[in-house]
Amino acid sequence: MTASTAPRALSSRLPWTHPLFWFAAISLAHVAMRLLASPALKWDEAEQILWTQELALGYGPQPPLYTWLQWAMNQVFGPSVLALSLLKHGLLALTYSLMYLAGRELLDERGAFWASASMVLMPALGWHSVRDQTHTILVTAMACGAWWLLLRIVRPLLDGLEVVHGTGFLHRDIKPENIYIRADGSPVLLDFGSARRVEADGSDQALTAVLTPGFAPAEQYHRHGKQGPWTDLYALAGVMYWMVTGNRPMEAFARLREDTMPPAAEIGNREVFGIELLRAIDWALKPDEDDRPRRVADFRRACLGGPARRPLVKVDLSEEGGMVYWHTAPDLQTVAF
Repeated sequence: MTASTAPRALSSRLPWTHPLFWFAAISLAHVAMRLLASPALKWDEAEQILWTQELALGYGPQPPLYTWLQWAMNQVFGPSVLALSLLKHGLLALTYSLMYLAGRELLDERGAFWASASMVLMPALGWHSVRDQTHTILVTAMACGAWWLLLRIVRPLLDGLEVVHGTGFLHRDIKPENIYIRADGSPVLLDFGSARRVEADGSDQALTAVLTPGFAPAEQYHRHGKQGPWTDLYALAGVMYWMVTGNRPMEAFARLREDTMPPAAEIGNREVFGIELLRAIDWALKPDEDDRPRRVADFRRACLGGPARRPLVKVDLSEEGGMVYWHTAPDLQTVAF
């Protein structure tokens, strides 16, 4: 398997025309206003100044990560209002930026900017966090980061799978070990050694039984299983289930008679990932293949909404192997097998 990337074009775009510039500018403006307002500390700020006098494994009932970050800032700027403000408003700017990046996976630049900027209208972010909050800000930033990473990985994989399925092939071995994350954060689907051409309706045909427990649906456990796009979608949904819950899916055959696997909609974080995406994962993980989405487009619409954002450039597949080309802007990705 090889991967190549076209050279990036140098951008002459001015910094202040990029949305991320304005998130940073707003953050610095808030820092300046806090320094001018008063040297007095509010409750959470005073707590951080007290706790960060030393580096410890824990501080009271709250998770220690924010306090560790504040301790590091204090080492640079001293225990001061400046150090407190830089960390808090830096994390707020990071929250808006991560939401913008998540939005860019689904929307154009203008839509992503307004989706992110509209978070200022939420009292928890636009008012309470600016006044006196610490740990909540970090949790919000991490939630936005988790959402962006999920979209960053899943969306291109769905686009690539749609290309492969459009040629009549199935991958048949999607699992975390076969998803390679490159240095720029883009995913590449590896190991097409189990790929086979199948009939569009999944009609009876002898296929080798290739499976990875937890990520292979029941129809892959025997040679005459009804395999189709829904087979790959089960495996990809299994990867997503693992990402949003931290648990490996149960083996498909163990779920046929009685499905005891906790649904993603019940144990996944609805505030972070949204109930629609969690329900879409559960849909694609149905033990019976007739109950799953039939095409990539159906599954994408259920969990992400909308059609593929990156247009197909070229497909060249054969029984012996081939290549799949698709756009993952701003690069042209090439995957060979």
